[in-house]
Parts: sequence; C-alpha cells; structure tokens
Amino acid sequence: MSEEVFHFAIINQIKIKLKDTISQVLRATQMEEGVVGIASSSGKNINTIFDVEYETGSKNNVNKRVLFRIQIKLTKLPTQITSATISHIIDCVKTYLSPDEEEDTWQPTIQGRIVYMHWEQKAKPTPLLVL
Repeated sequence: MSEEVFHFAIINQIKIKLKDTISQVLRATQMEEGVVGIASSSGKNINTIFDVEYETGSKNNVNKRVLFRIQIKLTKLPTQITSATISHIIDCVKTYLSPDEEEDTWQPTIQGRIVYMHWEQKAKPTPLLVL
C-alpha cells in the first residue's frame, strides 16, 4: 500500500470514529442530565479514547492491529453546535498527523480556543495521541 493511500485510509477512519464517538458521548451526557432538546448553560465534558486500526496479512488471513489510540479530553461549550466542534477536532487531528513543512508555527484551536496536542510518551505498548 502506498503512503498516500495508507494516510488517506487512516484519516478517513479517524473522521468516522471521531464523529461516532463524540456524538455518542454528547448524546449520553444530555440523556443523563435530562436536558434532551433543551439548551444547556454549562459545558459538556468529553473524555474518550478510541483505537485507530490497520489490517495486516494476506487476503485469507487478515488481522486487525491497533496502530495508535486517540484520547480527547475537552469541555464542549453550548455556544457552538456539535457538528462544528467535531469538524474542528477533525481538522486539528488531520493537520497534526500530516504536518506541512511550511506551517511550522501552526497552533490547533477548537471553538476559538487554543488546544494542546501531544503524543503521550509513557503510553506503552500502544502510542497515545492526546488532545
């Protein structure tokens, strides 16, 4: 598999998992608080981890392996719709995983606020990207 195809497949997988995971977390939070359909005045805490996988082996013997994990820890403020927040998270992860040599001073932002992204150095055996 070429590097471009591999990168495209990984980024698409991350997009899908981010949308599913964050949407589920926010829906669960709304149901727990009993505010479905009502605008909340407080933020919604998100703390979730998901795996980014890839397939190894031949056509007859395909194994899924975890490439790395992504942890998202943030508070979604009610001033922005969920889809926009998810879009900002996807943009941050996408840009972080495909650094452009011309953008050596890029800073990730979500909801107009600067976020901190880093690889957790102590995560073993699977690398962990924290946002």
